[in-house]
Amino acid sequence: MKKNSKDAIPATTAKTYVHKGFFDVRIDTVEQGDLSANYTVLCTKARAAAVLGKTCSGDYLLIKEYRYPSGRWVYSLPGGRIDKGESSKNAAQRELLEETGYQANTFTPLFVHLPMPSVADQEIDVFYAKDCSLSGETALDPWEKIEPILLDETSLLSLMKKESSAVDSLLSASLFYLLLSKGLLK
Repeated sequence: MKKNSKDAIPATTAKTYVHKGFFDVRIDTVEQGDLSANYTVLCTKARAAAVLGKTCSGDYLLIKEYRYPSGRWVYSLPGGRIDKGESSKNAAQRELLEETGYQANTFTPLFVHLPMPSVADQEIDVFYAKDCSLSGETALDPWEKIEPILLDETSLLSLMKKESSAVDSLLSASLFYLLLSKGLLK
């Protein structure tokens, strides 16, 4: 079967880093047939892990975090980069404790989230932690502005419907996954 040209994957002929830092910015030259274009890529340098947690009482354990690029407080899941040599599960456990003060014994992998595949190579391993319980204080990095939030399902859905609430794609995708896995969406 002959491959249609619209199915062909463009070839990368050059990669130029224009910024190196916490994230790198790279401009790739891509070609397909007679077409050539530059494509800007945000390189994250490390996978991340995040946790959708539920407490013993059934509340969702989320975070409200100030996100500088958007200039807003955003509702999301606790999570962060996976350190070199660290497993994604261990990173999820560590981030849950650091950002919320909660721990859980059971961490089930859910899916890999690609939050902005059109511009970034970021991949986030998402875990579900049930029976989360308060274990201690948060241990935030100096630049992190994070508040742990406990919400029952009704309050969470109400929050997501509010126009003024900023809910990130990681939280939305995780809740969608749970609804699918429970058979509530068909």
